[in-house]
Amino acid sequence: MRSHPAVPALAAAAAAALVLTACGSSDGGGGDDEAAGGSFSIAIEGPWTASYAPLALTIEAMEADGYEVEQVLFDAPETLAQAVAAGEVDLGFTSAGTVLSVVDAGAPVSAFLGITRPDFVMVAVPEIDSCEATDGQRLAIHSREGTTGSLTEIWLDDVCPGTEPEMLVVAGSENRMAGLLADQIDASPLDLMTWTQIEAEYPGRFALVEGYGDPSIVASYFFATDAYLDSDAETVQAFTDAYLATLADVEEDPTAAQDKAVELIPEVDEAVMREVISAWAENDLWPGAEGVSDEDVQATIDLYSRTVAFETIEGPADLVTTEFVDASQ
Repeated sequence: MRSHPAVPALAAAAAAALVLTACGSSDGGGGDDEAAGGSFSIAIEGPWTASYAPLALTIEAMEADGYEVEQVLFDAPETLAQAVAAGEVDLGFTSAGTVLSVVDAGAPVSAFLGITRPDFVMVAVPEIDSCEATDGQRLAIHSREGTTGSLTEIWLDDVCPGTEPEMLVVAGSENRMAGLLADQIDASPLDLMTWTQIEAEYPGRFALVEGYGDPSIVASYFFATDAYLDSDAETVQAFTDAYLATLADVEEDPTAAQDKAVELIPEVDEAVMREVISAWAENDLWPGAEGVSDEDVQATIDLYSRTVAFETIEGPADLVTTEFVDASQ
């Protein structure tokens, strides 16, 4: 296990990055002769969640084809994005808002595949039964630039303008769940897995606030530097092909994804995990190729531009490349 080199601009934050496995080098996966299929590294925004099951299956499939894959876990999306932009990790995925901000700041990176749609619900103590009722209450989000931050700001502006909760930043749905249970926060958007888990373990203790979220956008993207997408196009194409094939298999039969999710996150009740994976498959929450379509990308840009004033991003071509998805069709 090697230590991951810190990005100079965010050295302090990068200290929180954890290398999960060291199966190969990250100095240009496609040109590495150590494995029959080459090698690459991928930055993952931790911790592992149910939504990552297709990715885990894809990595296994590529390793079976001879690729060596190094998985690098980050606990801060901004640090992850900077590491990918600096070329310290080959591929990465994180929230769409973070990728948009990095691209808008001038980093030479592009998204090439969608990974998730929003699966967040607003969970609150029973006394908070409406958007207006969050006024003055402790409302925790994952990050200001991330999906939960943008969706929450838009929800407050559209549904209950003038409402001013005490906004807190607490990364990770599981950490926000812990805050709710410890009476440290009053409301928070949680992902579907965390909400299903908390409702199963503490039935009736919390409730959903209706009207939150927008499943039509893309919540997170796979991305890489333009230089890596050019120099290691064969590796990126192999990854894209394998991921889309995995999604097709999961949509037809989610059992393998359910099994993998149970393996990855054993602390969650197995029945809960299988229910969540079924919900993800049935509701098309893994956008895959659709995630880089003009319609979905523009909807995503439009949503985030309501809370962030982009200077360089005007349309889909400024954020994504469809080269690899097109070649997989």
